[in-house]
Amino acid sequence: MTDSAATSPSTANEESRAGRLLARLPAPMRATLGDDALRAIAAAADAEEGRRHGVDLRISLGPFYFVVLSGRERRAAARRARERVRHALRGIGNALFVAGVVMSMLTASLIGALFYGAVLE
Repeated sequence: MTDSAATSPSTANEESRAGRLLARLPAPMRATLGDDALRAIAAAADAEEGRRHGVDLRISLGPFYFVVLSGRERRAAARRARERVRHALRGIGNALFVAGVVMSMLTASLIGALFYGAVLE
């Protein structure tokens, strides 16, 4: 990577998707990329950056984070099949999360029922 490429706006920004992608490449590999290749990689990587989801909730609680994304499906069927295998729903983390959500909902319902019963009496 030349000095001008290292300081160009599209590649110098480590916060951009392209910047993070290029930072993961080994330095010798980055050095072989010309300005045109760096601009093409930046354009391709950042093209998805502007897309938004209908629902985009991101919450950090201490060392944990929770993400809920929802919107129109844009992925191809082949990609969805690959990701279904790679990110299977069955797993101890997913089971514990669902159990926690169910328990929270049941607890909230019980508290609501107790409160409602106490107010009526």
